[in-house]
Amino acid sequence: TLSGFGQTPLNSCFMARELRFSEEENQQIEALKQNIHSLFQFIKIKDQDVYIKDLFKGRKIVVKKSPWIYGFEVDEFFEARLIPAGENYVFARGLCFHPQSASSYILSEIKTHANDPDMNPDHLMLRLIKMRYKFEQYKHLQPDMIYSNDSKVLSR
Repeated sequence: TLSGFGQTPLNSCFMARELRFSEEENQQIEALKQNIHSLFQFIKIKDQDVYIKDLFKGRKIVVKKSPWIYGFEVDEFFEARLIPAGENYVFARGLCFHPQSASSYILSEIKTHANDPDMNPDHLMLRLIKMRYKFEQYKHLQPDMIYSNDSKVLSR
């Protein structure tokens, strides 16, 4: 959130009177505000459509005519933002892919979150991004030494 505003930059952009947006820009901002930020499981690619599953909600989503169709692996988990574009979704930039060997840890954490409605999924996703960063930093370590609730690597 922005200091002093108590809102995200996207939500507070309408508060500044000097900003004048066109109708098209207002629609784009509204679409950005409706984004889906989640952890997803890659299912398949058919033609140029990417089939994924939202791991928090359990629903399947198709990103039609995606320009990003390469680099996915079956059952791979990744964090992304999906932005509505009419009846479709588009990927925002900045996908974060997690190693497949961390899948059981990620699923157990999602199950923990599903059983406790007070837990914020954004906190889990931030922890997982930190783990992924450490995984890149410490390539000599096994993923389960990093993707763990008692990892000594993350405390550094």
